[in-house]
Amino acid sequence: MLMTYENEDEISDVLNKIERPVHEAVCLGKILCPIDECIAQRAFFHESGVVHHFRVKHKKEFSMSDKNESIRVSRQIHERETRACIEKIFEYRKAKVCKLFDANII
Repeated sequence: MLMTYENEDEISDVLNKIERPVHEAVCLGKILCPIDECIAQRAFFHESGVVHHFRVKHKKEFSMSDKNESIRVSRQIHERETRACIEKIFEYRKAKVCKLFDANII
């Protein structure tokens, strides 16, 4: 038997409570600084901001290879964050099913 939710907004509520800073930055078109210490701090910038950041903080120009590395690392971090989000949704749904099963509704 497939389970349906009476309130489809339940999943939306769960999603709204999960903080997803990397997802928000990616959606805003921000670029991650690909230097290890900046990756650890999740230093996202708008494109003109990362160019300035590189020049001031790292004393070098932001090259195309830096941009490609930024995109690669951002995708990896975004993927991990998304997987964690999906796992939380599955945990929520599992708890919901268990409650319904225990109540003999299913």
